[in-house]
Amino acid sequence: ILLLIEKEVEKIILVHTSKKQEEGQWDVYEILADINAIHKDSESPLTAEELQALQSAEDLIEKIKRYLLAEYEAKEKLLADPDIMRQIERNVYLNIIDTLWMEHIDNMQHLREGVALRGYGQRDPLIEYKEEGYHLFSKLLNDIQSNTLSTLFKINLKQQLPAHLLKTNEPENIITNDEQINQVLSGSNTLTTHE
Repeated sequence: ILLLIEKEVEKIILVHTSKKQEEGQWDVYEILADINAIHKDSESPLTAEELQALQSAEDLIEKIKRYLLAEYEAKEKLLADPDIMRQIERNVYLNIIDTLWMEHIDNMQHLREGVALRGYGQRDPLIEYKEEGYHLFSKLLNDIQSNTLSTLFKINLKQQLPAHLLKTNEPENIITNDEQINQVLSGSNTLTTHE
């Protein structure tokens, strides 16, 4: 998932910074809108002023990656066990792959039907099918990456998970009598009984 965050941030910044040749002349509001589409923290949001202060695309990438990673780690800290988050990641990833793969198969079927007609236009249908199939597959991979990240950031763990899986369910400041029990077991202190 960390790699997905890194790739998605680099893709967003590359799209927005390649439009403008001069360093620092890109539209930070567009960048911010794309980042907020993935995740927007109402408590400590990423601001346009923070992004405008950065002068290079590398600085932008690093700042946004740190922001998203910190937010993801905060979400993970809500859970009693990190393995729960790994299970959630697997389930979300597999569900999105399944959904998008079925859609991709349908798109490829429509492509095959449409490419057959291109033979009448004096173009080789096989080459057309290969080229457009490659573009559809690339889009599938990008969509899997984007949808997985977006879904993982949008899951509200406090509402979606049972209370026993959350860290907030753990008791705080428990006072026990372990010291007394250890003294009795070691024989250094005996319990007095009232006769």
